[in-house]
Amino acid sequence: MATTKRKKGTGTILSIRDKYRAELSFTHPLTSKRVVLRGDLRTRKKDAEIDLKELQEQKEVILNSRSTDMESTTVEDYYRKVFLPYKKETQKGQSYRRFESTVATHILPYLGMKLLLDLSSEDIRQRINEMSETASYSGTTKLYDAFNSMFTFAEENNDIPQGRNPMAKVPRPREDRFEKTEQEWLRPDEVKRFAKAATTLTHDGKMLYKYGYLYLFMINCGIREGEACALLKSDFDFDKKTLTVNKNINVVKKDDKTAEKGYIYAVEIATPKNSNSVRIVPLNKEAIRYAKLVMADFPKGDKFIYTETGRYVRPEILIKQFQKILHRAGVVKMGLHALRHTFVSVLFENNIDIYTIASIIGDEVSTVQRTYLHLYKERKARAVNATNVVAAAQVFEGNQEKSHERQSYA
Repeated sequence: MATTKRKKGTGTILSIRDKYRAELSFTHPLTSKRVVLRGDLRTRKKDAEIDLKELQEQKEVILNSRSTDMESTTVEDYYRKVFLPYKKETQKGQSYRRFESTVATHILPYLGMKLLLDLSSEDIRQRINEMSETASYSGTTKLYDAFNSMFTFAEENNDIPQGRNPMAKVPRPREDRFEKTEQEWLRPDEVKRFAKAATTLTHDGKMLYKYGYLYLFMINCGIREGEACALLKSDFDFDKKTLTVNKNINVVKKDDKTAEKGYIYAVEIATPKNSNSVRIVPLNKEAIRYAKLVMADFPKGDKFIYTETGRYVRPEILIKQFQKILHRAGVVKMGLHALRHTFVSVLFENNIDIYTIASIIGDEVSTVQRTYLHLYKERKARAVNATNVVAAAQVFEGNQEKSHERQSYA
């Protein structure tokens, strides 16, 4: 018995003696049962091809008719077997991992065993309120969005009855109810200590920290760690003193039965997080200096930085070494994004307008205003204080006094 191999999930044509039969098998996402669909024995292979197309259509009908199984489907079943696979196909690797983490950490341990159709607006509101007591506004809205996107998907695919979406009665978290936290950034004295620690040499004159110069490059141009890991030497134009940023590193979790944990992490090169992130960044003298030092430390090929095996460096590797340098410098622990925030704080300090800042760092103006609100307010205050409003008021008051004197004399 021979078979004609096709793309996985599309079925096969079995050759049985001098006849042919279409066959298609798949695992039902909710019941986890193996479903096998078979056509009749055909004398002509062409007829079996027609049968196979009908089986493929039959499979789609079965997969799209999930509502018959929904009465016994738990929240965890639906998330893991239906919705997460959909998100994995439609989201970029990094975004999907964040979404998956939100679900695994903040939803399934609390509501995973409840039946999906029994999950009420009150259940979801309570979970979101619990989250808001310990998490930031950003973390709480991620939880809200995870619930909302799942139920929107379920409603659109008729997995829940129309009008039974519990999110219709769950308000989106309000930002004004969360305590504002100042962004992490290095103060001038901390920058000096960090720079000294980052460039520490070993007894034989080599850099103690492999990516020391890279961090000092990043703090002078404000790029994200994923963008830094994806850079090529050809992205630099030292004559024009510019850097082209048009790609980002995504770390994707892939199934691998040969690995000890059953999966591996693979690096993918993708477009940056939003359209504004594709940009040309002007480089100051220090940025150029440190970029050239990085290239001297990583001279092979076109990658700006690379591992010992010549592969792209994963952002988490940079984060770990960054923490070690902070410790050596005696600076409180903070995220690697602090380098970017430090760069932005210097731009604000030098009264650079917010539109220019947004274009340099690759963000929306509204995002810059929201993220660096305290710096934005300080810059506006400095602008007002720099005017002669007070002096003008004093002149006005002086004129009034003189006028009063004239009137009194008269």
